[in-house]
Amino acid sequence: MWTKEPALARAPGGWFYNYFWWIILALLVAQALDTFFTLQAFAKKEAEQALEDDDDY
Repeated sequence: MWTKEPALARAPGGWFYNYFWWIILALLVAQALDTFFTLQAFAKKEAEQALEDDDDY
């Protein structure tokens, strides 16, 4: 319920102390989205390249 270190929570950087886990969660979601969209882009390019390679034979 209460923060373990109230002085830290009220310090100038207290917002970071108070919302640390929310920040970590947001960064993890951003990383997951980045990975997903990057893999989608590579899969699309790989499919296009495979289609071009099939046309050569």
